[in-house]
Amino acid sequence: MIIGPRQIKVICVGPAIKVRGGISTVIGHTRNRFPAHIRFRIVPTFSEYTGNDEPARGSRLIQAGVFLAALCRISATALIWRRTVFHVHLSEKGSTIRKGLVCIVLRALRCRYIVHAHAATDALFHPWVPLTVRRLLLWGIGGSECFLALTQFWAQYYATALKSHATQIVVLPNPVELPAEIPERSDRDGLRLLFLGRIGDRKGAFEVIRAFGALPPDVRNRCSLTLAGDGELEAARALAATLGCPDRVSIPGWVDRSEVVRLLGEAEVLLLPSRGEGMSNALLEGMAWGLAVVTSAAGGADEFLHPGVDAILVEPGDTDAIRTAIAELDTNPAFRVSLGLAARKTAGRFCIEGYVDRLSRLYESLASTPRT
Repeated sequence: MIIGPRQIKVICVGPAIKVRGGISTVIGHTRNRFPAHIRFRIVPTFSEYTGNDEPARGSRLIQAGVFLAALCRISATALIWRRTVFHVHLSEKGSTIRKGLVCIVLRALRCRYIVHAHAATDALFHPWVPLTVRRLLLWGIGGSECFLALTQFWAQYYATALKSHATQIVVLPNPVELPAEIPERSDRDGLRLLFLGRIGDRKGAFEVIRAFGALPPDVRNRCSLTLAGDGELEAARALAATLGCPDRVSIPGWVDRSEVVRLLGEAEVLLLPSRGEGMSNALLEGMAWGLAVVTSAAGGADEFLHPGVDAILVEPGDTDAIRTAIAELDTNPAFRVSLGLAARKTAGRFCIEGYVDRLSRLYESLASTPRT
């Protein structure tokens, strides 16, 4: 009789799949790809954003209930199923508080857990969080067997942040699914520019619009710009109107997955000059689809991008550099196509199959040596 691998129970602690953002995107792409012996379950600690800058603000009271229910479920699972591996996804500020509390419980119950960091800025805590509370939360976070960072840049940041709370830090870049084929772009007329992500200052959306508005009229008339995502939509539309190019700029808001795929297939250039990133899923998708990307080195993107080979790197906030890059990509289609093809090759390093395989082996390693 052939005996298969021992079953492993994995509890993924993070946002609900329906929440818009990078963490839920990664979890959603990978949750059904694990081997059959890994029972992967999601326990959401929140299901709707409640920040003041959210266009559709959720109820803080309801979200507190969602978190408490998650904490009870996590605690019960930890007590009953001692071999469970917990995979805790962490961002910043409110997320640090929620996931830090979860980690305190897990460490106190001597559970096996991974902390997976996705922060886009170095503001790990709200300024008002007391030092003693910060230390306690970091104690919980630092009790993980493995701490996953998206890039070496973030690995170094967390090594400093967790200094007295020693934990093993491993770099695990975000995954991307490569389409089997990409469109032929060498013979297209015009230039379709695409921005994917939250529209606001952090991702450089307003600089993108200003750069587009500053293009020479003949170049701008050959180009179109689409900014797809939630955030400060009315401010972006008003800026495009002020710059005299509302007819060339489309801002549809948040779009579903099928529309994202359509936009990626139709575009030639992805613009994402962020001030802060963990590791942008939009950037990886643009590369996977063979787009020429104009981006920044935020979050360690320059660890895998090569300027002039598979990307054009600009400094965050440098509108002139973005404008110059767009103009060059418009007038030099051969360069544009070569950037896109090289970007797709680079994106192949982050295939989703390899990501799932690395996580599976990590789960198996932790499950084989449970804490007592």
